[in-house]
Amino acid sequence: FPSIKICAAEYWEKALAAHSQMRRAPNVDVGKMQFNLARCYNELGDVEKERTLHEQALQTRIQQYGQGSTNLHVGLSLLHTAKVQQTAGDHPLALVYLQQASEIFQVLVKSSPESKTF
Repeated sequence: FPSIKICAAEYWEKALAAHSQMRRAPNVDVGKMQFNLARCYNELGDVEKERTLHEQALQTRIQQYGQGSTNLHVGLSLLHTAKVQQTAGDHPLALVYLQQASEIFQVLVKSSPESKTF
């Protein structure tokens, strides 16, 4: 069903563009849309578009929650961005993102007993 996946990716792009125009500041919804669109491109096998969108989602979430944030969504974006960087062959950058994600998850585990599912 490649044509359905391509169509879904196109709709995600249109929704992201429309939502981005509605708001000036990055917000959680835009980061989530970028993240989900990146996953669509993963399914399509388009590593470059996936990488670009995961980077954008990460930057949106960092702007939303602040540099050095220990927010779960920032950690997940770091984790997925690291994965796509590794797939693309950028192992040093992937390692940096994995380290940052690890630090966030360690803080979350220590701060909340419920988050020990990591």
